[in-house]
Amino acid sequence: MHERLYIPPEKLSSRVVLRGDDARYLLAVKRCRLGEVVELFTGDGYVHRGRVSELARGRLTLTVEASEPGRRESPVRVSVATAVPRGKRMDTMVEKLSELGVRKLQPVDTARSVVRATTVSAARYQHWRRIAVEAARQCGRATVMEVAPGQALLSAAQSLADSALKFVATPEGAQPLLTTLAPLAPGDTAVFIGPEGDFQQEELSELVAAGAVPVSLGPTVLRVETAAVVAAAAVMLWADSRRS
Repeated sequence: MHERLYIPPEKLSSRVVLRGDDARYLLAVKRCRLGEVVELFTGDGYVHRGRVSELARGRLTLTVEASEPGRRESPVRVSVATAVPRGKRMDTMVEKLSELGVRKLQPVDTARSVVRATTVSAARYQHWRRIAVEAARQCGRATVMEVAPGQALLSAAQSLADSALKFVATPEGAQPLLTTLAPLAPGDTAVFIGPEGDFQQEELSELVAAGAVPVSLGPTVLRVETAAVVAAAAVMLWADSRRS
């Protein structure tokens, strides 16, 4: 398997010159040599084959020989709108949702949120986006999961209104997610995950009014990041099974 590297789409050309951390990674860590192939992905669904054509101190040049669509993306776009958990638990959520193939992570504010998504620093969002890029590099994705700026819950519901299927995870009188999914045809899907202590009843009612179907993720009480990963994994596996 070739080494993989992310570069922003605007930096892709027939010759890509790498410096700094990327060059050090390929030269010092991976010991790349002239003629070796490096797979570049630009996060927009395409991968590009670059061949090492020039080596210099602190610099490496790749000649791009071919480009093609990535093969590991689900045709179903899954979005997860979620309350933000404390500390590094959000880092874990970002990494695992990216690995699963989620297209968009939308942090939201809820009445019981401990961390307010709309007041998290820009630096923290950049940190989460870097985690999404690295997870995409490791797992072979051609698309980088979007980590959107924080929104109020109802604003997020409006921004995800085009999703064909919408679900809200809640233990209150809901049938299991897999039971709900079974008779449905796959389509773009949005899942709403509440904070510790769940959504308030008014919030649940507003989400249901916006088209979200209440579902259960099992008999136990899950942490926010666990619930997000369980829900996304169930939807991704269901969509993949219906494709095959």
